[in-house]
Amino acid sequence: MQLEWGQGGYRFRRGLRIFLAASFVVLVGSLAEGASRSAGTTTANFLKIGIQSRAVGLGEAVTSLADGVSFAGYNPASVRLTGLTLGATHTALYEGVNLEEVAIGIPFGKRLGMVIRGGGIQFDKTERTDEAGNKTGTFGASSFAVGAGFYFQTERVSFGIFGKTIQQKIDAFKASTAAADIGFRYQTPLPGISLGAAVLNVGRPVKFIQQEDELPMAARAGISYDAGYLKLSVDGVRYNDQPVFLSAGAEVSLFGALRFRAGYSDDSELSSPLRGGIGFRFSSVELDYAYTPGQEFGASHRVTLTVR
Repeated sequence: MQLEWGQGGYRFRRGLRIFLAASFVVLVGSLAEGASRSAGTTTANFLKIGIQSRAVGLGEAVTSLADGVSFAGYNPASVRLTGLTLGATHTALYEGVNLEEVAIGIPFGKRLGMVIRGGGIQFDKTERTDEAGNKTGTFGASSFAVGAGFYFQTERVSFGIFGKTIQQKIDAFKASTAAADIGFRYQTPLPGISLGAAVLNVGRPVKFIQQEDELPMAARAGISYDAGYLKLSVDGVRYNDQPVFLSAGAEVSLFGALRFRAGYSDDSELSSPLRGGIGFRFSSVELDYAYTPGQEFGASHRVTLTVR
């Protein structure tokens, strides 16, 4: 009798976990649909730009994958730390436009950890002219976000939350706000199959000069397969100012040190939907590169150095 009850309790718990995972994905979809009904202009759109080289090489379809701090910006629950981790990324987007990020992962045992991230975009100086067209000097523009968050993991379920402050500056005008990212990841009983969902950039509108705009809130849900040497993933993403789009990615590892990546993400008319990347690992040091062909402004290049 006790054995039958134990088996029944196990099946009940497993069914409950699957139900909760499915419910969370449905909830994220509902939030995204609600956001789309009130779609308008958004600000701080640098938050939409993929930063981490490994994620971009996978088409940014990483909501349900986990690795160090590489995917924390897509799902704060998709973090896997085995020790102190430091990552730095440089992105050359277009001529005169660079995007930088630094991330630190600090584990507090096997189940709990902290991630600190900061990054932003810097534009080259632009000439200022008066109404008559006379040059009156130059001005600059920049945007950045800095924050920290925690993740908690059980045997199959991970939760994460990340808070950040967002600053924007154009010439002498400044604006700021605060936002949060919330995520969930579930490793299903099926070998290698994981589900993930996240809501990003949830915060108050930003008033810049006399214009008030919403943040680019995003809802993400994805499924992935991880066999160690092979990773496959698919994501559905919805921003509150654009239609839903799909992303997909694949990664193949050779000899445990060399990784090839390919991805697809139809999220922008300004860049090609195809992306690719390569990664090298030497002991505790990893170097990753991602390439995105351009259609309007040219190609973009990302390089990430990670020390574990």
